Amino acid sequence: MTTWYYKVTEDSTNLLPLVECLDWYEQEYQAAKKEVNIKGRLEQDAAKIPGQTEHRWSQLQELEALLVWIELEVKKIRTAAYKKYLENYNRTLSSRDAATYADADPKVLEIVEIQNQIALMRNKFQGIMKGMSCKEFQISNIVRLRQAGLDETMIDYS
Repeated sequence: MTTWYYKVTEDSTNLLPLVECLDWYEQEYQAAKKEVNIKGRLEQDAAKIPGQTEHRWSQLQELEALLVWIELEVKKIRTAAYKKYLENYNRTLSSRDAATYADADPKVLEIVEIQNQIALMRNKFQGIMKGMSCKEFQISNIVRLRQAGLDETMIDYS
């Protein structure tokens, strides 16, 4: 597995690794969506679930770590902008006005947008984890039905 966390956090001024990281995670997400489907032999699908779950869980944890890191970066940039407006603006601003200006600073808005993209990717992987859990539950249900001798059971929803 790629350790994007270390590549991204190595130099906080260079956002290119972060863009590459999000692109890579989008590709991984598309692949993970296919893993959630139940297809083929149940035994083979059931055997793959632990490894798939561990792999996607570790990716989710790396996204969580990136989100915590970017939240700290947002605080640093927002604090610098706040200080700039509070101390160096051409007129005296109240602390509330300086905070409002700092929140609208282009650098702050840019890093907050990136934070939002990371949070979105994290949420997608949380969805994958829920899908993996549902897949395991459904396979378990199908196995129980087979044990009960209901191999060809159909449910009519009409």
